[in-house]
Amino acid sequence: MRVFENVTPNVYAFVKRNPVLIKPAKFILASLHRIRVVLFNAFNRSDQPAAPHRSCDDTGRWVRDFCRGEKVPTASILYVHQKTNSLRKVPGHLGDTLFWKFAQNLEFSLPPTFVAQIPDARVLDEGFVISPDNQLLSDVSVIIDQKSSEHSAFHDGGIGPVQRIRGKVAVLATYAGRGYYHWMIDVLPRLELIRLANYDLEEIDKFIVNCCITSYQIETLKTLGIPHEKLILIQSTKHVSVEQLILPSLTNVYQSVPKWTCDFINKIFVDSGHHNKSSGRRIYISRGIASRRHVSNEAALVNLLKSLGFEIVTLEQMKVSDQAQLFQSAAVVVGTHGAGLTNWVFCEPHTKVLEIMHPQAINLMFCTIASHRDLDYYYLFSKGNLAEVGREAFLNSDDMEVDLEAMKLMLNKMGVS
Repeated sequence: MRVFENVTPNVYAFVKRNPVLIKPAKFILASLHRIRVVLFNAFNRSDQPAAPHRSCDDTGRWVRDFCRGEKVPTASILYVHQKTNSLRKVPGHLGDTLFWKFAQNLEFSLPPTFVAQIPDARVLDEGFVISPDNQLLSDVSVIIDQKSSEHSAFHDGGIGPVQRIRGKVAVLATYAGRGYYHWMIDVLPRLELIRLANYDLEEIDKFIVNCCITSYQIETLKTLGIPHEKLILIQSTKHVSVEQLILPSLTNVYQSVPKWTCDFINKIFVDSGHHNKSSGRRIYISRGIASRRHVSNEAALVNLLKSLGFEIVTLEQMKVSDQAQLFQSAAVVVGTHGAGLTNWVFCEPHTKVLEIMHPQAINLMFCTIASHRDLDYYYLFSKGNLAEVGREAFLNSDDMEVDLEAMKLMLNKMGVS
């Protein structure tokens, strides 16, 4: 276990520092899985698990329909949070007009949360759930920007062999749940939902997660008391059938992060006795060793920020506990759109935060986190043509060039001099 904890984060970090390795590694892993599926289907045709024949977009409705007529219900659901409406704070910006995507989405609704218990359910890669009557539960099996009718679970070739798991098994894995933002905001809060539904976590036999190879995954699960021997790594296993599935709802749908999620992460990882706000630290989060979304003129930007007393930090090798302490002590945080901004959940109220965005890829999740944490949020677009209303190109992986004069104006507007 100790070798696993030390080696795998280093291997992962090495790949992250060498982006040229990422695509070949993904291709090799996907090819090996396809070969595995083809061989299984060829030699185990009679035992091949079927793909779901349809989808259900409401797990609560599925539970009610499935248990109709049963004297003793074999499935159950408990609602934890009711549907609520929420608000994003109006962001600070340059110019007279708030960008249309912010203006149109200052109000948003959050669906109810729940925890269901379902017998003989199946779980696929990314935490997708198939009911015992062979329906895809699409409200807990979301693929971002994909219709449920086009879901990969509907293709027999993607199902592959199934592993049977006895006992109570909780699914935490979500789509894209390997990355830091989705791990912290999507995966871990599902554990809190289970706790809020009055389950004893020690009585759950296994927990399904996407993977557990990075230092932050290992650290956070250890902090939350989930031992490694209880994990099922669905990214490797791909397909399991469980005796009793504990199924929490998704907690973050289309950038609408709920406040309780931010409060949960803050409470778990922030040392309430550590208050270093008076230090007034100014932080710039560099993506210099990230695999994508770099600042092409970062050297000039760094020179500007250093002249104003900013510290330049890279977060990939820091413990989550150290990141929490760093952001809790900050007075100003500047960074480009990316997973590092997840750490705004650790900031004290009224910390000034600036998100640099590509003008054709505007996401609202960090504005939402800032609003829930009562931060003073500002945005600044990098150079390029602004997306027209409803017509983003979603260039979420492209590099950005920061207009340094615009940056000076924005910092002045923030009172940073």
